[in-house]
Amino acid sequence: MRPEAIGGTSYRYHAYGLVVESALPLPELGVDQASPEQADLRIAFGRIGCHPDPDVSGCGIWARDGQACYLNLGVGAFLVSSGTEILVEPAAGVAPEALRLSILGPALALALQQRGLFLLHASAVSVNGEAVAFLGMHGFGKSTTAALLNARGHPLVSDDLLAVSVEDQTVYPSFPQLKLWPDALQTLGLRPDELPQVHPDVPKRALRLSEGFAVQPIQLRRLYVLGIGFPTLVQTLSPVEIFTEISRHWYGVRFGQAYLDSLDVRRHFLQTAHLARDVPMRRLQRPATLADDPDLPRAMEAAILKDIESSGCSRLRSG
Repeated sequence: MRPEAIGGTSYRYHAYGLVVESALPLPELGVDQASPEQADLRIAFGRIGCHPDPDVSGCGIWARDGQACYLNLGVGAFLVSSGTEILVEPAAGVAPEALRLSILGPALALALQQRGLFLLHASAVSVNGEAVAFLGMHGFGKSTTAALLNARGHPLVSDDLLAVSVEDQTVYPSFPQLKLWPDALQTLGLRPDELPQVHPDVPKRALRLSEGFAVQPIQLRRLYVLGIGFPTLVQTLSPVEIFTEISRHWYGVRFGQAYLDSLDVRRHFLQTAHLARDVPMRRLQRPATLADDPDLPRAMEAAILKDIESSGCSRLRSG
């Protein structure tokens, strides 16, 4: 039985190429927009009858018959149906920031996956009209790298969750926000205490952009796996390494084996293989912080431009 949605007021936004209608305000998505278009994705409050069993981390998931339910203990349960609806059952006393973080992270990822998009745990910017994305394990600086390049004039495409149409290598921009640690914000000349926390228990801050954000679908030009080292340079990867890195940084990994088992595994394997074949991937080695190299943003920009130009089929020119 479909759970009964509750709530009245709705807000409208654009994200990932979708018109999003939400029962709760989502300031991360920008200004509420009076869109005349029919909503592609609706977010509503409601009761969810069958919660997943949590694991040791306090999270759990089940997925079947075009639906998936994600549980985050102390935050809420999120029932995602056919890529068109997210039903939210908040935990008692949950902070609004924590609730929105789960909606705009795991729950939205499940909706985009149901709509056929391939999701990477990555951040991306636009370099002369094409997307370059940065992948890396937790703490490797995906968001910081995107923020440093954004400060050099490259529009943000997405932070943390990258949605790709594998068939034509198109990326759908997310929303104009970067989640950054206080030290990263300070390198950008910003004061962390003047920005909202992304979660009450996490010192990361939300940098909401008023400009410098890509709004139209964009071609994915390069994938870069971040590495630490000196000097800043780009290194080639073997086909096996590329396939492995894409598999490792697929966003669905966070949901565990039970979620992978619910998918069409053959289709998922082919999507991974096609992305590995069609979008060049490199390793971008660079110093860990600006303290190690004050010229790091320019050096990364130059390395990326040189790499793309070296393929002999790009319009890009270093400025």
